[in-house]
Amino acid sequence: MSGSKMYLPHYNNIYISSNKLKDYLLNLDHETGGSKAIYFRKIGFSEINIQEFSRQLMLIPQLNEISKVVQNHFGTKFIIEGNLDVTGKTYPITTVWFIENQSEIPKLVTAYPK
Repeated sequence: MSGSKMYLPHYNNIYISSNKLKDYLLNLDHETGGSKAIYFRKIGFSEINIQEFSRQLMLIPQLNEISKVVQNHFGTKFIIEGNLDVTGKTYPITTVWFIENQSEIPKLVTAYPK
């Protein structure tokens, strides 16, 4: 259908593991997440406000259209760009979500500065 907006399927079922945030996106010592942790901590997120970080990440697929879809034999990956709002400032980021085959639960894979 031409002109229709495409949002993350089942976005009301989004799952973000607290470990994904704490041990990956906010972990300065993580091998691949460390640079992301520097960014997210610099803009104001930490273990102290991890619930707010999670809430804002969950809003991105609800408010923004899908930028790219990649399918594989395990399921479908969705790339969605959006913004984090911290103390009146807006920070553009890219989020990656994955829905396994036969599932209706989008899971956060990663997020990084745009």
